[in-house]
Amino acid sequence: MSLYAAQTFNPATDFSIGVNPNGVWTYGFSKTLGGELILFRDSLPFFAVFSRTGLGRGLQMWYTNDLAGAFADPLIALNPLSTTTFTSGDSVVEPGGFAMHPGPNGEFCVLRFTAPRDATYTINGAFFGQNRRPTSTDAHVLINGQSVFDAFVETFGQAGRQDFTITRVLSKGAAVDFAVGVGQNGSFASDLTGLDLEVTQVTDVFDAKSDFSTTTNPSGAWSYGFSVTLGSDFVSLDQAVKRNTLDYWISASGPDPGVGHNPTKLAQVLNEIIFKPHQLAVHPGPNGEYAVLRWKAPAAGQFFMLANFVGEGGMSIVDVHVLQNGQSIFDGSINGPTKRSSFSSIRAVAAGDTVDFAVGYGADGNYQSDTTGVDVQIRPVNQASSTNLTIRAAVEVSWPTQNGEIYQLQSAPTINAATWQNVNGPFQSAGNSTNFFEVMSNPALFYRLLKFE
Repeated sequence: MSLYAAQTFNPATDFSIGVNPNGVWTYGFSKTLGGELILFRDSLPFFAVFSRTGLGRGLQMWYTNDLAGAFADPLIALNPLSTTTFTSGDSVVEPGGFAMHPGPNGEFCVLRFTAPRDATYTINGAFFGQNRRPTSTDAHVLINGQSVFDAFVETFGQAGRQDFTITRVLSKGAAVDFAVGVGQNGSFASDLTGLDLEVTQVTDVFDAKSDFSTTTNPSGAWSYGFSVTLGSDFVSLDQAVKRNTLDYWISASGPDPGVGHNPTKLAQVLNEIIFKPHQLAVHPGPNGEYAVLRWKAPAAGQFFMLANFVGEGGMSIVDVHVLQNGQSIFDGSINGPTKRSSFSSIRAVAAGDTVDFAVGYGADGNYQSDTTGVDVQIRPVNQASSTNLTIRAAVEVSWPTQNGEIYQLQSAPTINAATWQNVNGPFQSAGNSTNFFEVMSNPALFYRLLKFE
């Protein structure tokens, strides 16, 4: 069972050459602007030797070779290196950069975002030239085939950025296309075009890393602080500082306990810690203080909560907790770098309730090298249905699921039981039929499936 509740989508950090479509992203081209999307069927791994274009020697790539001529265009590519600029002739792709190129017969290169659920989305991005000759392309953003942004890219580099910010209410399944054509000169040559892009779901989901603020604490529903002991008074961190390229909240007594965030799309280093793009991390204090990320409920209701803790320090021996109004609802531990501890639950809260995600210095009593990544998403849900399930072969329960919906499996000894027990935690479906297996001491159990939306 998988859990997924991301709020911010980025085609560079989400990039894959393994599958197309890839989650919310689809890579392809169209013969006319807003025309039928034709998926790229060929992909190229990093550093593969590709005789048709020098771009294939240093980029990950989706492309098509169905077209006549000696080129792989149109194509979509990524420079996967975090510190090295890719250069081939006049083409330049910055570290971690995302690139698009139109085709020789006027084909539009298209990156498609498909809305995973009904919500309001903010689309922030920019097209810019990645060829020194320079690039000469037309760039567009279309929602369900209708253009909402059009511009020409006719210079090289960031000086000629064509920025856009679009906020729209999108229904689940709505298509947002980012398209690049051959431009006013009608030629596809030297038309490599960069796209910086983030699509953020701005309603219904609270995402700690995406909502991080460098200017105010508390900020919206989130607060950054610490407690002297687990569940004791919450103390706000009152100093916003830069630690190398990272944004941090600390106190006057020092950097620990602290809450930090990598604001860039590239990995960043602080001491021995490598912060992943847009990662949020906390560090406990030297005297046993718990670093605390606090969420305050803006309204009463049921909320789906997902938290992943991961050891990012050299030691990473920590204890991790989730507390509602100071009372523990989850306790775990991490014992070593890259080790994880995860929490998921559907919780009823009242307006003003607090949920704390706390990290202490662990069983070894040593706070050094205890940086811990914290990824938290919270969103309101309402029970939409209750479906009784049928046991097959006494140990297998099967059911169809819908992409993006949240489910909770429950069991009871009788079909009319007043109380049903949760089987594991809630999960969010990827859209495939799901099987749950359990070795049961009493096979005469009944199952039902709760769906939340």
